Amino acid sequence: MDKQTDNPIVYHGKWRIPQYVNFAKSDQYQEFMGSLYYYGDKESVLELYVEPPLRSTQIFDQGDTIYGLDVYRRRFSLFYPKLVREGEVDFRKVIFSVRYFLITEWNETVGSPDDCLFHYCCVDYPSLRGWAFKNMLNRYVNLNSHSNVISWNVNDGLKYEAEIEEGIKLSILSNISSVPVGLHDINLTQITRILLSSERKQSIRKFLKLTSEFSRFLSLATFSRQSPSAMRLSRIEGISSKVWEHLMFPVYESEQPPFNTVIKFDEIVAKKPEILIRWHENYEQMSPITKRLVQSVTEQKDDFDAPDFLIIAEALDGYFKRFEKNRDDKDTRKYEDQITKLLKKFKGVTELQKCNLDAKILTDSRNKYSHLIPDDDKKGVEKAVSGDGLFYLTQQAIILLTCCVLDNLGLTSDEINICFKDSVIEHIVNDIPLWYREYIKQL
Repeated sequence: MDKQTDNPIVYHGKWRIPQYVNFAKSDQYQEFMGSLYYYGDKESVLELYVEPPLRSTQIFDQGDTIYGLDVYRRRFSLFYPKLVREGEVDFRKVIFSVRYFLITEWNETVGSPDDCLFHYCCVDYPSLRGWAFKNMLNRYVNLNSHSNVISWNVNDGLKYEAEIEEGIKLSILSNISSVPVGLHDINLTQITRILLSSERKQSIRKFLKLTSEFSRFLSLATFSRQSPSAMRLSRIEGISSKVWEHLMFPVYESEQPPFNTVIKFDEIVAKKPEILIRWHENYEQMSPITKRLVQSVTEQKDDFDAPDFLIIAEALDGYFKRFEKNRDDKDTRKYEDQITKLLKKFKGVTELQKCNLDAKILTDSRNKYSHLIPDDDKKGVEKAVSGDGLFYLTQQAIILLTCCVLDNLGLTSDEINICFKDSVIEHIVNDIPLWYREYIKQL
């Protein structure tokens, strides 16, 4: 769904809200005419036209679901709407903000995001046109008729699949999206989709959680911000005959990934299922680390400061304590020793060796900025860097942290080398200036 900031999609219809009698919820519903506005890049707004005037506390509790039926007989379930105009005593128009809602053509609405009703969830990522798949669009120029012929074959859309939980499969697949432009033209776009399929019925909340997990995976794999643009759910078991229901939510901006991404599915064929499974299995433990890494490589900032460095420095500390701490039967507590062990572990990673990350410089810099030690106090932080040097030290630390994340996904040093070759990581190493390399040699 494209963003609709200035021209929202409007759904006109009747809307049902649970009735309250003397502030106690009853089994009856109050029905009002109103309009739901979907803006795309922010929360939706529901406006109800109330006659006679009602007190806000008599008509709504924020745990309720609002139900709707529009002029096209589509049914709506609005989850956890928030009353915007609460506090006014007497008014004829009630306004709610709605974070996400479901549109269905089924006769039954969905009472809660926790209702287990769905077998499938399909999620689109508009910016991932060529990632993990070859280009499916083929162009042929006919010189005789002076025309261009565009063809594609859906069989060319490869599919990567893994059973991430018992009975739940995740597939990464490619497809062609066609959008009419005017009366005579059409836009064809290759898009990447995630399909979640479950033998047992799952809830909207479960599918949202899995979508959030793998959106971060895609952001890490491409070193670019990736957010879903559309989400559809199906209650029908059997992939050939699904009736899709649309979950509408704020669509956040995505980025076109670099030409050569970090996780190269086509070149590490044997590890594809394992990568997806391990990402899901370790997600809760890895989430604070991957969140900081994705934040560092996707956020565009006009200025760089010590907190940006500490995000990565502390993530390395967290990774070691969660996954490496007692692997050699030694309780390594000193930060410098932790970094030294990680550097030794990944001594076979070419780009990490080329960037020449120094454990002492990283440790002193981390201590200096985490404890806010003044510049004139050099005791214990003699090798701490500052200014532009701190930026390039952070880039070195990002490379080490990326090695840790890929190792956690089951990749060997040789496979990490394959991922780093001709990738954004290689560009980071090549962009470290000579003056910085000479500067850290003198510390």
